[in-house]
Amino acid sequence: MNTNRFFAIILLVGSALIPHVSSACSAAGPSTHVGKIVAIDDAAKTFTIMDAESLNPIRFFATEKILTQIRESEGMAFVDFEPRNDDALDATKVTFQ
Repeated sequence: MNTNRFFAIILLVGSALIPHVSSACSAAGPSTHVGKIVAIDDAAKTFTIMDAESLNPIRFFATEKILTQIRESEGMAFVDFEPRNDDALDATKVTFQ
């Protein structure tokens, strides 16, 4: 196999994997966001992730139990949430990978 064909195959395989990373939130479910924790506000009882799909920050209100869990964990956060009437989001469960 010549070098050009080899690199073409590598590029093809690599590009096939990109949609799986960018659609992480869609694949996680309708009430789940995926991202890295970028801020915790203890006074407001909120935390913020950088959403893996949209690359925008998303803020969630959380219980003290969830905030403690976040402080002690690392990796990508999978946040299950419920919307509030005021367009805010309440985190109901957070897991990490």
